[in-house]
Amino acid sequence: MAYSKTAGAGIIFHRFPGFVTIRQEWITRCSSKTTFNPDSSRMCSCYFTIEDYERDLKNELLGSPLKRILKETAIPTLMELAEIQENYDAGQTQDHSEKLLEVV
Repeated sequence: MAYSKTAGAGIIFHRFPGFVTIRQEWITRCSSKTTFNPDSSRMCSCYFTIEDYERDLKNELLGSPLKRILKETAIPTLMELAEIQENYDAGQTQDHSEKLLEVV
């Protein structure tokens, strides 16, 4: 599914996993202030690291465009970094160095 604001930016959206423990970890990491339905919600690829993706061997061998395939065990780990960046972009210039150190 293409989203107009992210088209061409290399950002993709992943469905919440079906595996119960991994799914619950995704929900916990979202810590959304609003209620959301994980069955219809998506997680942005910017919350995952390179290590969270499998190699697309089929397309590598065929010389086709590569797909970003999320590992079944992938957990969004960049949530707090994104929150820090959003706060900074919003003009909240509090000292986030302690929180940043916890994440890194």
